[in-house]
Amino acid sequence: MQLHILERDGCPIHYWTGGPPDRPWLVLTHGMTMDHRLFERQMPELLERYRVLLWDVRGHGLSRPMGEGFSIKMAVDDLVAILDEMQIAQAVFIGISMGGFISQEMVFYHPERVRGLVVLDSLCITTKRTAGLKLMSLISPLVFKICPESLIWWFGGWCAGRKRETRQQAGQLTRQVPKGDILKIWNAILHCDHYQPGYQVTVPMLLAYGQRDTIVGLGQIKRLSPRWAAREADCRLLVVPDAGHNACMDNPDFVNSEILGFLEDLQES
Repeated sequence: MQLHILERDGCPIHYWTGGPPDRPWLVLTHGMTMDHRLFERQMPELLERYRVLLWDVRGHGLSRPMGEGFSIKMAVDDLVAILDEMQIAQAVFIGISMGGFISQEMVFYHPERVRGLVVLDSLCITTKRTAGLKLMSLISPLVFKICPESLIWWFGGWCAGRKRETRQQAGQLTRQVPKGDILKIWNAILHCDHYQPGYQVTVPMLLAYGQRDTIVGLGQIKRLSPRWAAREADCRLLVVPDAGHNACMDNPDFVNSEILGFLEDLQES
């Protein structure tokens, strides 16, 4: 894949492109403290069939230093700038966890640029917060502040999945991000939701979560995903067996098959 760097607001945004030039675009966005390597297990199959854009969200991976600050809307603006730089008019957006928030906001603010949406192990940011999420928003910042950096790094790997290799790789990626930046990113995630009564995603959507994703978000992703899918006009709900939060790492064969099936149906519609 070809590396590109786009300087924006004090941050060198790193992104990569590859795949057949005549195929539709896919844009993949990783989760908090991860980077583009989260999707390593998807790349061989996706690059064979589609034009792919991977990127390190500001403050993550090679897109450091973070710059002036961090918000989900700022990340969306960064992504739009990348799309403009590459002259990508429309794409299918695939996001996991925090990347699911960024991808949702692409549909909300720039629906004309989204052909389809794949959200893995994430929450809907246009519905009312549950009591459980409100409690997490109050308690978790205090916990992170008092925890030593090494414990936060360990937790970032441990909660990422069920398989040892998933946890090891996620832990290595998390160690790239210092505690101060993790607190800024987490604060942005906690405050990115905006309730929109009656709103529906305007494009076909695949919503998936790991069968064993019970740690991140206090199990709210697993509990709320069926409710979210029922709310949308055109949404396929998928439970990834034997997978935790980073389902694309824990069970890549299953996730790859389902994503490719969704993309094929999208091309035929």
